[in-house]
Amino acid sequence: MFLQVLSDKPYYTVADYFSLGVIIYEMVTRTHPYSGYTRNAEILQRALLTFTPPFIRDITTPIKELLSGLLKVDPEKREFFVSNIRCLPFFNPINWTEVEKGKSPSPLAPDMLSKEPGHRRMEIAECLICTNKDKRMAKREQKKFEGFSYISESLKPQPMASSPAPAESH
Repeated sequence: MFLQVLSDKPYYTVADYFSLGVIIYEMVTRTHPYSGYTRNAEILQRALLTFTPPFIRDITTPIKELLSGLLKVDPEKREFFVSNIRCLPFFNPINWTEVEKGKSPSPLAPDMLSKEPGHRRMEIAECLICTNKDKRMAKREQKKFEGFSYISESLKPQPMASSPAPAESH
């Protein structure tokens, strides 16, 4: 959660990218980037403006680049970063054309279920695999998703502005 959210000021999706940076940081480091500052909202607000979260040595450069951009304090700099996020080396393996067409293969392995018996927590990937793919959604439920895109219009590549055509002389 970023300053605009904490202080009840108007905000837009760029604040959500900061939150995404916090989540990814926690996933990679197993700690909150602002741990030690989260007990008091005022202290947290100051930390958000002045403290750069440390990166452990084991974090790869592509992850560092991603996190550094998502955790930028200045919303305009973060917005510029996000507008170019597809160009990061971290996302090089992704074929964005295939993603936009809905033809990108799933990153999940075909069989992620353990063959060993025992009690354990089920991972989210396993939940996704366990869904009944043969059971179709009712048509009235499918209609709710007509025209829905998983890609934000603001993140789709925009055509470059071209120069105006020269005026015809008669």
